Amino acid sequence: MKWTKEADELISIKEYTATELALKLGTTPHAVYQRRSKLGIKFWKETKPIRGYTSKWPRSLKHLKKWVLERDNYECAYCGGLADQVDHVIPLRHNGSNYPQNLVAACARCNAIKGTSCATCPEWRQLIDIPPQT
Repeated sequence: MKWTKEADELISIKEYTATELALKLGTTPHAVYQRRSKLGIKFWKETKPIRGYTSKWPRSLKHLKKWVLERDNYECAYCGGLADQVDHVIPLRHNGSNYPQNLVAACARCNAIKGTSCATCPEWRQLIDIPPQT
């Protein structure tokens, strides 16, 4: 599609979604996103860092962390002790995610021993003295 000045002006209106613009222009939403990017139009508001905010978890994930701890009754998934941290079963380093299915409550000791290993790796399990999951 040839992008005209009128199409660019329509794309620069942030009230329209990419799907609505795609229907009006007769193109795909992906093409609209690409054109917005080329024009330098941001898709989200820029946020300034909050002074005094030091948590390693983003604000949206802080609630998720609390929810995971409550879901697991503050019990470590690996040793059964008191959990105060949240651990990724499949670490982000190994293409894990921040979805609740991939998060478990863990105590600081188990979380440190596990590090970036996967939950099924036997090496770190021997250090915690727990049997491997089947």
